[in-house]
Amino acid sequence: MDLSHSYVPSYCSLDDILASNTNVSCKFLEDNKHLGFLDASGEHADIKANSKLELPLWLAQVLNRPTYGQVVSITLPKLYRQSHRKMLQAGAEVVNLHTWGPHYYESGRHLMRLRHPDSADLGRALYETLLSRMRSIMDASMNLTEDDTSDFTASLDELERGLFSAGQLSRRRLQRWMRRQTAQLTTDAHVHNYRKRKAASLDV
Repeated sequence: MDLSHSYVPSYCSLDDILASNTNVSCKFLEDNKHLGFLDASGEHADIKANSKLELPLWLAQVLNRPTYGQVVSITLPKLYRQSHRKMLQAGAEVVNLHTWGPHYYESGRHLMRLRHPDSADLGRALYETLLSRMRSIMDASMNLTEDDTSDFTASLDELERGLFSAGQLSRRRLQRWMRRQTAQLTTDAHVHNYRKRKAASLDV
């Protein structure tokens, strides 16, 4: 994961595409003609008011925007509701977040942008969850050997795996610096070639 683009919607980002493909339950607020193709059953050409459909998050975001008249209302997925947020408050460090969703934070950030009364609470839960898990992630990235990482990273969301990899890279760079394997002065290629030309001219 490219951490510099985290939480930034991007058409070219695979992480964003996967995160915004999570299904959410949507209730249509009014009759909508010619949108029956959104219903997998394909029984009707139109969608009636109060119809409920499972739609991908990226489409739900479009239909939920005030600029388009807010066609649907959104129900948060089960993993982001109050019951699961309380589980994280009780002990986020022991939760296998990858089984909850490999892009748990990214999908949650998309859900926060929807017009839902729990958006603020969801945002706080995401922040506090990452904050409480960060210490163990960075501690493991500094101390685990390459052979011991798979069991630990199996429980991490993709964002956390990116942070873990960044910590490991920082450790390797620190070790190289302490062994004096970095920033070694070498002769620039242009200077080296100039000296060769100068030596050749003196020989003539």
